[in-house]
Amino acid sequence: MKKKINGFRGAVRYRYQRIFTNIMLTFALIFALGASGYIFFHSVQTEYSYNQGVMENTAASFETMYSIACQSVSNIRTSSSASAWAAAKTESEERLEGVHLLAEIKKQVTWLNSYSYSIGAWKIGARVTQCYMNSASTDDSDFFYGQFGLDMEEWLATVEQVRDYGTCFLTSTGTKNEESLICLFYNRHASGEAIYFLILPISSVDGNWALVWNGTVISTNMDEDSEQDYAMLQKALAEGTDQGGVLQHWTSHIYSVDVADGQLQYYWFPEDTMVQQFLTLAASFLMLMGVFSVLMYLLTQRIYSPVRSFMQELEMEDPQGEIDEFAMLRNNVIQLKLLNRKMEEMLENHRLQSQEDQYVRLLSGSVIAGETMNCKSVCVTVFDVDEEMDDNSRFLLKNDIRIFAKQYELIFVSMPQEKWVMIFRDQNVDQVEQIVQQLFAEVMEDRTVTAAISEEKTGQTALRQAYKQAVSVLRLQEAHPDEEILRADRMKKTAQESYSYPVTTENQLIHWTLEGDNAALDLFDECVRDNLQGRKIAIQQVEGFILALVSTINRIYSRMGNEKSIDRPVSGAEVLALYDAEGEQEVISLLRNEIQKMIETVAAQRTQSNTALMNRMLGFIHDHYMYDIGLTDIAQEMGITPQQCSLVFKQLTNENYKNYLNGYRVKMAQQLQRENPDITTNELAQLVGFNSANSFIRVYKKYTGISPQNYSPK
Repeated sequence: MKKKINGFRGAVRYRYQRIFTNIMLTFALIFALGASGYIFFHSVQTEYSYNQGVMENTAASFETMYSIACQSVSNIRTSSSASAWAAAKTESEERLEGVHLLAEIKKQVTWLNSYSYSIGAWKIGARVTQCYMNSASTDDSDFFYGQFGLDMEEWLATVEQVRDYGTCFLTSTGTKNEESLICLFYNRHASGEAIYFLILPISSVDGNWALVWNGTVISTNMDEDSEQDYAMLQKALAEGTDQGGVLQHWTSHIYSVDVADGQLQYYWFPEDTMVQQFLTLAASFLMLMGVFSVLMYLLTQRIYSPVRSFMQELEMEDPQGEIDEFAMLRNNVIQLKLLNRKMEEMLENHRLQSQEDQYVRLLSGSVIAGETMNCKSVCVTVFDVDEEMDDNSRFLLKNDIRIFAKQYELIFVSMPQEKWVMIFRDQNVDQVEQIVQQLFAEVMEDRTVTAAISEEKTGQTALRQAYKQAVSVLRLQEAHPDEEILRADRMKKTAQESYSYPVTTENQLIHWTLEGDNAALDLFDECVRDNLQGRKIAIQQVEGFILALVSTINRIYSRMGNEKSIDRPVSGAEVLALYDAEGEQEVISLLRNEIQKMIETVAAQRTQSNTALMNRMLGFIHDHYMYDIGLTDIAQEMGITPQQCSLVFKQLTNENYKNYLNGYRVKMAQQLQRENPDITTNELAQLVGFNSANSFIRVYKKYTGISPQNYSPK
């Protein structure tokens, strides 16, 4: 290898060889640029054609799915079940016809199970506040908020809009049906009005997409990382023009097509392949240049090999390429000196960078200082520099501070998020303030800088505690705009704004926790934000706020009674010790976890209690199904209210009491038919708890699809 390298160096020291080499390199460069450019533009055109095809196929698939779904909605709207449900005058009629409507909806939704969409209905002016979707019904106010993110007032306003236009699309972004098309249809029946809605999931392709109606984005998969694509979409909507094009595919691109008979516009942003395309261009160029470079080298070796062999035999240099070895030596000595100086600078920079990285870990708490500091006490100063300073000025100022710190044997650390820290070892706060004042006078006289000085700290975590204290003091600079230097010992003596933790907030936090409600965590987070992020309070006020939270948690623990299954929370002294060592973030996380454990404990205990109650209720139904029993009878037997009985039944069986009872009666009726094939329908109805044969037959057909006479025991 060394011989080859020396041979290459010798091959290019001759005049005509250099001319020939330059010609070959120029030709190789021109050809490589042309060929790689052709490959690049061909790749762009191919990608454009491919994306156009994907867009057309996606739009066609969406059109097909939307057409089928709309036809299903139309079938339901024109069905006899929908007409009967809309014409129902009483609550019982509405409930009965609602069951038939659910069956019709379920049939329409499931007959093409390859398309996953949901269909529902809601009656205007209904006596039963129910909303029907697919094969289930639920309370309409809970349904509209859970599915569409609308409260009842917003929903009624939307109903008026659908009445005016007949059809309306809702925004699904931020709702349970994220990345879905929500379409509302108004239908006036002969004896009533109803709103039918369609929830159609949108198949996803690679890249970002958005569905637009009347210039408004109603569904999209864009998130907070898609700011550029979202800005392009807003510009396209504002201008009313498509931003597509081959040349624009190098940097930005957007495809759009009308769907749903032109009611909607589907916009698609394919994944950005600019880097891949330029890598293809670079790879092609490098490969072609490499091939021609190798050919040039082999040709040069072939042509000049006789000349090189002759010069080596004579131990002489080429007369036309004679080299002054002393001039070369002098130049090499100068280059070596410069290289040596650069190496020393690099080693010093590497040493300083390693030291700074070590102190960054110490300050951030990744490691404990221990013997590393090699001092008795530590004092830390944190600088807040004017954010409007440009990068060059900031870089120069950092270097000036480092030089100043080196003169006084101080440690300068540039932390992430542009926090500048200076560490003082074995110096009291007065000495530190004098040095900082001198730094301002010599280095920062024309700069807008604020410094926060901590108290002297000792112990294993002294550096971490001092840094945290200085950062906390720096937050008070808005309360002291005229002071360049803020000292922690002086801040403690100054009256500052107190924390806010009203008794009503504490009582609500206790109540929700004891109820096992996760709203307690939201209230806790809101209280923390208001005090530690939204306000500038003194350090002792932060400690007082933390102790108040610890007191609240201990009060919750003392009221849990038989639901206790966790260890007693930590004491205030332990929490303050953690605050000094790790900072407020670790403390808040600890207290929040304590509240979350209590909520989970309460919820688990109540779930077990409800399960036991449910087993007793089912046992009562299985023993008395042949009698005329109602929800009130079960509630009285269990010693609870009918409302609580219905709620527990719904939560644990996902159906109401009446449906479960009728289903169990039909099951027992089939068992009697298997045991006694000659039993009559009237006898069968009386044995399983029905007052009339007609009611029994109707319920039997609802759950089995056939009449009792057509049942064939196996």
